Amino acid sequence: MRQNVIVTLSVVTAVIVVAAIVFVLYSTRTPPTEERRCYYCSHGNQSKLGDICSPSELGKYHQFAISTDSNVCAPAGKSIMEEGGNAIDSAIAVLLCMGVTIPESLGLGGGSMIVIYHNNTKRSVYINAREAAPAKAYRDMFNSTGIPTNRSSFGVESIAVPGELAGYWRMYNEYGSGIIPWKRLFRDAIKFAKDGFPVGQHLQDAMDQKKDTLLRLNSLRQHYSLFYKNLSKLILEDIQKATAEFPGQVPIIEQSDFDNYDVIEQDAFVHKMHDDITLHTTELPGGGPLLSFIIRVMLKYKELYPAAMKDQEKANLFVHRMIEAFKFAFANRMYLGDDRFDNVTEIMKNIQSEDYINFVHSRINDNQTYSSSSGYYYAEVYQNFDHGTAHVSVLDKHGNAVGVTSTVNLYFGSKVISPSTGLILNDEMDDFNTGAMNEFDMPVSYANTVKGGKRPLSSMSPAIFTDDSGVRLVIGASGGPKILTAVAYNALRHLWLKDGIKSSIDSCRAHDQLFPEEIIIEPCFPSAVLSGLVERHHNITELPKGDRGAIVMGISRSRDGLIEANSDYRKGGTVAGI
Repeated sequence: MRQNVIVTLSVVTAVIVVAAIVFVLYSTRTPPTEERRCYYCSHGNQSKLGDICSPSELGKYHQFAISTDSNVCAPAGKSIMEEGGNAIDSAIAVLLCMGVTIPESLGLGGGSMIVIYHNNTKRSVYINAREAAPAKAYRDMFNSTGIPTNRSSFGVESIAVPGELAGYWRMYNEYGSGIIPWKRLFRDAIKFAKDGFPVGQHLQDAMDQKKDTLLRLNSLRQHYSLFYKNLSKLILEDIQKATAEFPGQVPIIEQSDFDNYDVIEQDAFVHKMHDDITLHTTELPGGGPLLSFIIRVMLKYKELYPAAMKDQEKANLFVHRMIEAFKFAFANRMYLGDDRFDNVTEIMKNIQSEDYINFVHSRINDNQTYSSSSGYYYAEVYQNFDHGTAHVSVLDKHGNAVGVTSTVNLYFGSKVISPSTGLILNDEMDDFNTGAMNEFDMPVSYANTVKGGKRPLSSMSPAIFTDDSGVRLVIGASGGPKILTAVAYNALRHLWLKDGIKSSIDSCRAHDQLFPEEIIIEPCFPSAVLSGLVERHHNITELPKGDRGAIVMGISRSRDGLIEANSDYRKGGTVAGI
């Protein structure tokens, strides 16, 4: 994080994240919601892919909209818009608020991937504010004894250089409206940190899951007064102090890592689909190229659109083919990484080429699936997978759109907090491959191994779809590797199967990441489609209790300008707009 960002932080002295954590630990808790409830629809006109009618809000607007997975933060973005701000200003205010109210998922101690679409220029940009490995990091640092440990996911060695705030600063300076002062963007975050906030079910569950750890570690248990001044120095001092709580760990992050960190800005990954719809999403190390790959494979089956919604056999074929496309996508993911460090040129050429899309299309057998370890999908190495995240989608009255997916990785990141700043620090080093053989005895891919300055591979894939009328869909998700499959499915279901944005997001999902060899389905998954998968020899596993799967935030815009927004009921987020 460069010095100009640190100096600017002097205006935001009261973002009290620790106070928020202590507040939710000891405040009155709401009773848990009913587990695994299936919100079956009462209407008879249901699709063959299965429908859910959840109580989540479908916002209908004509000027702008915000969709976030925080239960209280959408109004923060709305007020910015009402004061003359644009989608970029609004997104930053919402993200800062989310960092306080859902700190288990994101915050200034983490990183993000950002896609911005400018309606006037029709140009989209990708801002990579992903965390970076410290300069002293090396390939076998978590596997020097040949015995895997949890040091990459827990403690001071798991911390990568945060990029979150540097990303916000770049967004604000390069693409903000110029109307809203930087300090103003922090107002709602400060208010919630000082005064408290209603605890959402997701945060409550995360606190319950990690309660023993949170209460055991002094740095997470105590209540501190916070300030931003010489931010990186304070963080480093606090990491050194926290070392005592993580025996055997030696932090390698240094001041020079912060000084040398910068966001990476480039053109977004853009691909024009059929029906004149264009996808704008992340480049590597984000999941955008694989999102494009899945959708392009599925669009080869033109006979399914929109017939799969009403014809049961076509619905069964749609899901089977989509699962197979997922498996080929994750097979290709095994060879990807940070393209500034890893030679991924050939694999990127493949997944973008029409010839390769046609080849994969020809390999998908409508009658059966194949073993993940059979070689059928050309996966010969193994990748680690990323973990939890948070997302916000924003569309403003000028037609500009922003999608931001942000993370500290596992719940509460490294479990290291910087008391002087209040930042929960990420455990992003765990998203690299550590060099150990995996449980399937496959060698780990060298494309995503640890190296100083490198940014780990991610499934984060905020996406904006446009046509000649402007933005049609702003969508993204949280949920680790399930992000890719959920965003692909919801985009296909909304844009090409012609389903509404809320019913698309509500609908039950299936996820397959090639390894382990299973399709994970949600509890309310339609029985007829499930039977079709079993007939094709898929191995089915129900989503574990307490796992919400992917959480999708979407905003749709019709060609005549009607805007609809929904936040996935699975996490209990909010929407707002006018």
